[in-house]
Amino acid sequence: MRPAAGVVVALVGVVGTTRPPAPDGDRAAAAAAGPDRLKLLFIDDSLTEHASPGIELRLNRPTKAGAAFPADKPWETYGFDAYSSVVEDPTNSTFPWRLYYAAAVAPAFAAHVMCVALSRDGVTWIKPSLGLVSWNGTTATNIVFPTANIDASAPRGGPQLGNVFYDTRPGTPPSERWVFTSHCFHASGAHPCPGAGLSVFFSPDGFRWNEAEGAQSFVTGSDTFNVAFYDPRYEQYAGYIRIDDAKPNPHESQCAAQPDLRRIGRCQFASLHGSWGCDNTNASTVFSFDADDPLCLDFCEFATASHHVAPSFHPLLGL
Repeated sequence: MRPAAGVVVALVGVVGTTRPPAPDGDRAAAAAAGPDRLKLLFIDDSLTEHASPGIELRLNRPTKAGAAFPADKPWETYGFDAYSSVVEDPTNSTFPWRLYYAAAVAPAFAAHVMCVALSRDGVTWIKPSLGLVSWNGTTATNIVFPTANIDASAPRGGPQLGNVFYDTRPGTPPSERWVFTSHCFHASGAHPCPGAGLSVFFSPDGFRWNEAEGAQSFVTGSDTFNVAFYDPRYEQYAGYIRIDDAKPNPHESQCAAQPDLRRIGRCQFASLHGSWGCDNTNASTVFSFDADDPLCLDFCEFATASHHVAPSFHPLLGL
C-alpha cells in the first residue's frame, strides 16, 4: 500500500496466521441460502469462478455525513477516548446495535468510564438511562463500567477501553456471553485494574459487568486497542495486539532513527480464562510495512473484527 504519511490506512482482507479454507465454506453457504439470502464481500477473487475482461473490483468510496455522536453528558466533558466498539446484539430486535465508548471528564481525563449507546440502524444513537452506575449522585446515566458509583473528583486512570464482543462460542456460559477486554494503565481509586497488561471482564447482558470474578490479568498488551473475538474457522479465540519489540523488519536497516517499528500481531487460544500466551515474543506478525509503503511506516493504532456475513474476512484499520 502507498498511503501518505499520517493518513489513516484501511485494508480489507484476510488477516490471520494462515489462509484457512473458509472461502469454500462461504461459497457453500451462499449456494445453500440463495443469492437473496446471504451477503458476501467481493473484496478479492476468492469467490469468483470467472470474470470477463474489463471487469474489476472497486471498494465503495466513503462520503462525509457530518457528526453523528456528540459528547453532551456531564461525564463526557473531556470528550471521547480513541477506542470504541460497535457490536451487533442478536438478542435485541428493537435496538440491534450497540456502541461501547470511553468517556472522560475535564481536565485531562479526571475520570474515565465506559458507556453504551443503542441504535436501530447504526446511524442514529440514543444514550439510555440505565440506572446502574451513579454519577455525582444520579443513576440516570449510560455508564456501565466501572460498576462502582463515581463522582467528578474520581482519580485519573483505570481501564482503558478495549473491545467489547458478543461471544458466539458454543457452550459459553450465559454469564460470560458478553466480553470486555481492557488495558489497565493506572490501578487507582474505584477502577478495577488487577495488574499490568490486559484484563478481561464478563457480563450476561453487556450492561452488568462482573469485576470481582471476571477480572484477570494475563497478557502484556500495549496501550492501544487490543482486540479479541471468537473465530469459528479455527474454533478458537483470536487476539490482536500491537507488537512493540526490536524484531528485525526487512526494511528497518533504513530506519536508524526509529529502529523499533511497531506492527500488528495475532495469537490464537482456546479460552479467555488464564494466559492467552499472546505477547511480543510469540504473536505472529499479520500486518506491517513493506517495500511498497513509505519508508519507516509505523503502525500505532488499529482495529479489526470478524465480518458478520463473511467470517473468512477480517476488515482491518491501521494508523
